[in-house]
Amino acid sequence: MADISLAASHEYWSGFQDEAVYRVIVLLETIERNYYDGQADYEQSMSRLGDALSLMRPGDDIKEREALLDVLAYTKTSRYLRILQALDEVTPGAASRVIAAAEKSKRDNVAAQLFLSRNIIFERFRLLPRVLANERLELVVSALGE
Repeated sequence: MADISLAASHEYWSGFQDEAVYRVIVLLETIERNYYDGQADYEQSMSRLGDALSLMRPGDDIKEREALLDVLAYTKTSRYLRILQALDEVTPGAASRVIAAAEKSKRDNVAAQLFLSRNIIFERFRLLPRVLANERLELVVSALGE
């Protein structure tokens, strides 16, 4: 079974190779409110989703991407990223296809809009430490002639 509980998702990301990913997740989750995580019915549904992810075989893909977007849009960052990662582990590129489906339906799908907005925020925060790395800032200072 793919454990996509919040605790397991945090454990997964805390050991991730790129440490910036987990720092951004923790930052974003400190301000996330009004998501379904923690509600008993929702947690049972997440457990069933984890079971379904475990049954996937290489090459399997999500047929109901819109339904998945409805779930991901209202799930805390660590968990929605873990779900996408689990999909990609079974079928490489599956997460990109979910994002592409969100892009395609964003005009009239509020969940797709929210999902994309949250994903863009995550990616921007994840890249920020690289952009503001000391080496780059020193390069800018030297280019400006101190």
